[in-house]
Amino acid sequence: MSESSHTVEKLRGAVNYRKWKEEVSALLRSKGLWSMVQGQDHGSAADGRYTQQDLAGGDANAAPNIPLPEVFKANQALLARREKAIGVLLDNMDYSIHSELDPIPTAQNPNPPALTPQQAWTRLAILY
Repeated sequence: MSESSHTVEKLRGAVNYRKWKEEVSALLRSKGLWSMVQGQDHGSAADGRYTQQDLAGGDANAAPNIPLPEVFKANQALLARREKAIGVLLDNMDYSIHSELDPIPTAQNPNPPALTPQQAWTRLAILY
């Protein structure tokens, strides 16, 4: 089965944000990445990664039975989905506004991590 050849008009700012949002949300859904921008796909660790307890369905007693390599594998898959979701957003934005998704340094955190897909989606909604 081939992928859809539908093209999304690149986000240029407020001028086409509403239409872009609808088209990109459909694209993210078709790629199984919508949960990433909705913040529904994450673990309970402070950085959103999965823990042994997450993979044990929240059961603290069963958590030690989850092998650490399994947790590592789940987190690798999670990070790959995050990167794919951010990639879909960036691929469908005019390059001139890519910098809108740069993390904002603060005095407490001068080198913040990259935005999550949910943070990026929310920032674009606030801006446009």
